[in-house]
Amino acid sequence: MDNRICKDNPISSKQLVDLYLNSVLKKKKPLNYEIYEKWDIIVQNKLKDHLKIKEVKDDVLILVADHPAWVQKANMSKKNILSKLKKEIPITNIKSIHIICR
Repeated sequence: MDNRICKDNPISSKQLVDLYLNSVLKKKKPLNYEIYEKWDIIVQNKLKDHLKIKEVKDDVLILVADHPAWVQKANMSKKNILSKLKKEIPITNIKSIHIICR
């Protein structure tokens, strides 16, 4: 008996994670996952290539930048990021963003 999920073509790791989260969490994804999923929409400019989501702690989104210059640029974009975040994920309780350098 063949118990593989995908019998024809292999699936990507993102598809596998999506399948797992959808089945286990019954389409109720954790907030961190929703932010990660919509990150390219929330941060559309070059910042998205230099900022990564570290965690959401209480009502603070903690991001990691790959260089101090990107920390500075991201700090100038905090209001814009927060407004897009609230637009894309209305249920979010995030009130501020903290950016650290790797």
